[in-house]
Amino acid sequence: MLKIMGVSRRSVLPAAALSFVLTVGPAGACDPEDMWAEMRATCVDFVTTTSQMALPVHAHLDRAEKDELGRLTTAALKGCEGQSFTAAAQETARLGVLIGRLEARHGLAKTTN
Repeated sequence: MLKIMGVSRRSVLPAAALSFVLTVGPAGACDPEDMWAEMRATCVDFVTTTSQMALPVHAHLDRAEKDELGRLTTAALKGCEGQSFTAAAQETARLGVLIGRLEARHGLAKTTN
C-alpha cells in the first residue's frame, strides 16, 4: 500500500472527508452567501488535493487514462460549483479509487503486509 508522508492511502481519503466536514461546520454561523462560498472553496480544495495524488503516476499513463482522470476531476469540480457537494464527494472518491488502480496497474503502489 502506498504511503504518503508516512500515512497510508486508505486513511487519507476518510481523513480528508472528515476534514472537509469539520472545516465546513463553523461556516453555519455566517451569512448564507459566505457559507456557500466557503463550502465551494473547501470542496474545490478537497478535489484538487485528491487529484494531485495522481502526480507521481501521471507520466506513466496513456491518453485514455489521463482523459479519465480529467473527466472525474472535472465532474467533481462541477459538483462543487453547482453546490452539489454530495456528487462532488462521490466523484472525488471515484477519482481516488482510480488513482490507486492506476498506481497498481503501473507497478507504482508499494505494498506492505
